[in-house]
Amino acid sequence: MWLQPVDVSRITRGVETMLRADVRLSDVTITRSEEITRDPSQCPWIGIYRAGIKYPPRVLGLGQGFREQRCELVLLIQQADGSGGAECEIALEKLVQDVLSAFLSDPTLGGTVNGFDEVEIRYPDYQRTADAYMQTAALYFTALGGISVSQ
Repeated sequence: MWLQPVDVSRITRGVETMLRADVRLSDVTITRSEEITRDPSQCPWIGIYRAGIKYPPRVLGLGQGFREQRCELVLLIQQADGSGGAECEIALEKLVQDVLSAFLSDPTLGGTVNGFDEVEIRYPDYQRTADAYMQTAALYFTALGGISVSQ
C-alpha cells in the first residue's frame, strides 16, 4: 500500500480551467506558472502559482486519513487604467470580485480538491508606467486535497 499525494499541477490546471470557463473572465489573459507580467497592455491578467504545500497530521494511526494535504496557491490579479490610480482601483476590484465569485461557485476547484479555506487578498503592487497605472491583487488560498491509497 502506498499513500499518494494530490498532484499540485492538477490543481493549478483545474483552477485555470474553472477561470477560463467563467464568462465574466472571457476577456482576461490567464496564465499558469509563467512570468509575472509588467506590461499594462496585457491587462486584465491573472497568473496562477503554487506557493507551498503542508502535510499536517490529522489523526493518530496510519492510512488514508493520517495526513492532510494543504496546497497553498496564489492568483495574481492585475488591472491597468490610463486615467488614474483611483480608476485602476475600481477596475481591479471588479476583476477581484469576478474571480472570487468563480471560486465561491465551485469549492472543489473543478473537481480537483475536497475544498479550500483560508482565502486572503493582499495588494502588493501599485505602479505607473508611461502609459498607465497598474495594480495587483494577490488572492491566497489553501486547497484541501485528499491523500489517496494505492495498492
